[in-house]
Amino acid sequence: MLQISNLKLSYNDQFIFEIESLVIENNQAVIGLIGDNGVGKSSLMRIISGQENNYQGLVKNNFTTTYIEQNYFQPNTINVSGGEYSKKQIINAFNQNCELLILDEPSVHLDQDNRQFLLKAIKNFKGVIILVTHDREMIQQTATTILEIEDNKINKFNMNYDSYLYEKENMEKQKELDFFKYSKEKKQIEKNLNMRRRNSQNTDRKPKRMSASDAKLINSFNYQGKKSVDKNIKALKTKLEKLEEAPHLYEFKKKVDFNFDISDFNKKILYIESHNLEIQRGDKILIHGKNGAGKTTMLNQIYEQIMQKNNPFLVVGYLKQTMSDANLELTVRAYIAQNAQNEFGNIRTLLSKFKYSENTYFKKISELSEGEKMQLNLSLMINRKTNILIMDEPTNYLDVRSIVLIEQALKRYLGTIILVTHDFVFADNINVNKKILI
Repeated sequence: MLQISNLKLSYNDQFIFEIESLVIENNQAVIGLIGDNGVGKSSLMRIISGQENNYQGLVKNNFTTTYIEQNYFQPNTINVSGGEYSKKQIINAFNQNCELLILDEPSVHLDQDNRQFLLKAIKNFKGVIILVTHDREMIQQTATTILEIEDNKINKFNMNYDSYLYEKENMEKQKELDFFKYSKEKKQIEKNLNMRRRNSQNTDRKPKRMSASDAKLINSFNYQGKKSVDKNIKALKTKLEKLEEAPHLYEFKKKVDFNFDISDFNKKILYIESHNLEIQRGDKILIHGKNGAGKTTMLNQIYEQIMQKNNPFLVVGYLKQTMSDANLELTVRAYIAQNAQNEFGNIRTLLSKFKYSENTYFKKISELSEGEKMQLNLSLMINRKTNILIMDEPTNYLDVRSIVLIEQALKRYLGTIILVTHDFVFADNINVNKKILI
């Protein structure tokens, strides 16, 4: 059994999350851990596995535990594809004799056959699995419980992922309804308060052409009236203060949107003779195939051929799987300055849509989660006036909310997209119109 109580986690004086109480029993279960990039999912897994001790509170883990981190699935040689390496590591992970298996993005790099292999392994595991994944199909098919990190707290939903989404939708609707009720009540209280204040001011005025004795009598009545009005004002102020302190206040989420500035270019871009395929403006092309088939190699070749054209109208953005070429000791702010020069404000606006906090800009690249790194590179690419996007597994490590944002943007994108992904849901949602199987 795993028991957590009164857990609080902070880094460098930045509050990450707290857990009042969480219990995971010894029954067979797959627990999907979800939340935006950077909210502390990996930190929580390190705490549960005993690798992180810098926290307040009680964590009692009686399970024999194996924690498989994100980097565990990253190949350490260029001679092995990411998918081939991931499958070997998955086999090793499930051969561990443990009661609790924690998996952080295990489906990254996997083709469809190997994803099915992983799904079967998860379903047949005779213990508890805590699963962090951006793969919506995988969490839909495996998770029996959902743990959600949101607003610095963890919420437990004893249901599958589809039921969780339905529950969350209803919760958001209720929050919106509560907010409208709050707004209406606040407006009415403020109206009554202003009216009482005007009445209070009127009781202080002495009517014109009145004798001293009559004025004295009126003032006597006014004193009692003012006292009553002031009492009402005080009661209304108290009611307003309590209303504004209510924990259910709903902040409307502004419509999050990305806009690509498309530079003009000729209709025909490239002809791929081996596949008898002409790439034209506006095409959205999916390159797919088994692990090790050479999809990334093909992307590199396409990129090189486009660049060799020296066409001033072709502006290419290339999103690679990793930041292997980046100086990991740079801060996020310095990295943006290096790659976007005087456009920090634009990048900052884009990153705010991914919920990047102010403190994140002072972190080193090496301190970012893999999802945060992907968000950073996506924002830099979006900021450019590209008309061709070449993307190698863009959804790897992204949280579901970020994936949906990118889907919405790419669906409206008027330029050309050449894409490698194993996430066919993502490919369908951005309206891929041509496919290359290798």
